[in-house]
Amino acid sequence: MDSVVVLRCDFDLGSHPGNERKKMKVGDLVICNEYLAIVIVSDAYETLIRWLDDGVVEDADNYTLGLELISESR
Repeated sequence: MDSVVVLRCDFDLGSHPGNERKKMKVGDLVICNEYLAIVIVSDAYETLIRWLDDGVVEDADNYTLGLELISESR
Protein backbone atom coordinates (compact mmCIF):
# COMPACT_ATOMS: atom_id res chain seq x y z
CA MET A 1 0.00 0.00 0.00
CA ASP A 2 1.37 3.42 -0.94
CA SER A 3 1.46 6.19 1.64
CA VAL A 4 0.68 9.78 0.78
CA VAL A 5 2.53 12.72 2.29
CA VAL A 6 0.92 16.14 2.09
CA LEU A 7 3.25 19.09 2.60
CA ARG A 8 1.45 22.09 3.98
CA CYS A 9 4.13 24.57 2.94
CA ASP A 10 7.74 24.91 1.83
CA PHE A 11 9.79 22.25 3.58
CA ASP A 12 13.41 23.03 4.24
CA LEU A 13 15.79 21.56 6.80
CA GLY A 14 18.57 24.09 6.14
CA SER A 15 18.89 27.55 7.58
CA HIS A 16 19.13 30.61 5.39
CA PRO A 17 21.12 33.66 6.49
CA GLY A 18 18.99 36.80 6.54
CA ASN A 19 15.78 34.76 6.86
CA GLU A 20 15.67 34.67 10.66
CA ARG A 21 12.21 34.05 12.04
CA LYS A 22 10.72 36.05 14.90
CA LYS A 23 10.85 34.11 18.18
CA MET A 24 7.56 32.29 18.62
CA LYS A 25 5.92 31.77 22.00
CA VAL A 26 3.40 29.22 23.25
CA GLY A 27 -0.08 30.19 22.08
CA ASP A 28 1.02 32.06 18.95
CA LEU A 29 -0.99 31.34 15.82
CA VAL A 30 1.00 30.66 12.65
CA ILE A 31 0.03 30.04 9.04
CA CYS A 32 1.65 28.30 6.10
CA ASN A 33 -0.15 28.54 2.78
CA GLU A 34 -3.74 28.20 4.02
CA TYR A 35 -3.01 25.89 6.97
CA LEU A 36 -3.15 27.17 10.55
CA ALA A 37 -1.13 25.91 13.50
CA ILE A 38 -0.65 26.90 17.11
CA VAL A 39 2.69 26.93 18.93
CA ILE A 40 2.55 24.38 21.78
CA VAL A 41 6.23 24.30 22.86
CA SER A 42 8.81 27.06 22.53
CA ASP A 43 12.07 26.74 24.42
CA ALA A 44 15.81 26.79 23.85
CA TYR A 45 15.72 23.30 22.32
CA GLU A 46 12.69 23.24 20.01
CA THR A 47 9.56 24.96 18.81
CA LEU A 48 6.65 22.60 18.22
CA ILE A 49 3.48 23.47 16.34
CA ARG A 50 0.16 21.61 16.20
CA TRP A 51 -1.71 21.85 12.90
CA LEU A 52 -5.34 22.77 13.57
CA ASP A 53 -6.78 20.75 10.67
CA ASP A 54 -5.51 17.31 11.76
CA GLY A 55 -3.75 17.73 15.12
CA VAL A 56 -0.32 16.62 13.85
CA VAL A 57 2.58 18.00 15.91
CA GLU A 58 5.76 19.01 14.07
CA ASP A 59 8.98 20.91 14.67
CA ALA A 60 8.61 24.48 13.38
CA ASP A 61 12.23 24.35 12.16
CA ASN A 62 11.04 22.06 9.36
CA TYR A 63 9.20 25.05 7.86
CA THR A 64 11.84 27.77 7.77
CA LEU A 65 10.61 29.27 4.50
CA GLY A 66 6.83 29.31 4.65
CA LEU A 67 5.77 29.69 8.29
CA GLU A 68 4.37 33.09 9.18
CA LEU A 69 3.36 34.41 12.61
CA ILE A 70 -0.14 35.90 12.28
CA SER A 71 -1.31 36.33 15.88
CA GLU A 72 0.85 36.73 18.98
CA SER A 73 -0.36 35.40 22.31
CA ARG A 74 0.96 38.40 24.24
